[in-house]
Amino acid sequence: MGHIKGQTVTVFFYLPDYSNKDKFGYLPSTYEQKDIPNVLITPVSSEQVNDSMNILGTKEVYQLALPKGDNNRWNNAIVFFNNRFWHVTGADMGGQEDLIPLDWNKKVTVENYYGQGF
Repeated sequence: MGHIKGQTVTVFFYLPDYSNKDKFGYLPSTYEQKDIPNVLITPVSSEQVNDSMNILGTKEVYQLALPKGDNNRWNNAIVFFNNRFWHVTGADMGGQEDLIPLDWNKKVTVENYYGQGF
């Protein structure tokens, strides 16, 4: 039996510029690109996904298990894996590192819609 091993995903972290609002009150922003190794990716069953109508297509949802020691802020991040871009919904949820036996202690949910590049 082999060891559990995750894959490397590319993440674009949202970085708002709080010092420079435009005349409409919007914050200019950029994205910082990072490769995060050893991420577990699992699909979420249709029973666990909130039912919502979408005119443009069907929602596809995955959960990512993040490795211990990850201190990135995942809100509004864009994740690239399986040749597609995904949007992080909500905040990361995690447990106490020393009480969890494996290499992962946080999870985030990502979503995309069939037929949408992003």
